[in-house]
Amino acid sequence: MWIKLTALTIPSILIAIQQMTYWMKQGKGSRKQAIVFLIWMILAWGIGCAFISGFRLPEPTTPLFPGWK
Repeated sequence: MWIKLTALTIPSILIAIQQMTYWMKQGKGSRKQAIVFLIWMILAWGIGCAFISGFRLPEPTTPLFPGWK
């Protein structure tokens, strides 16, 4: 599990740093875009860590549409 978390975390950090520096160099108004990207990246990283750690969404016990084949 730790290898998978590391394999998710290191590229996520590198991509976030690269994108943040790119948008910060773009000039006016780009700082906001960089912050929004960082928030989405943190959210995606957290969801990825949750699923790697064993988080499972609830599964239906009966078919949602019984007549659908």
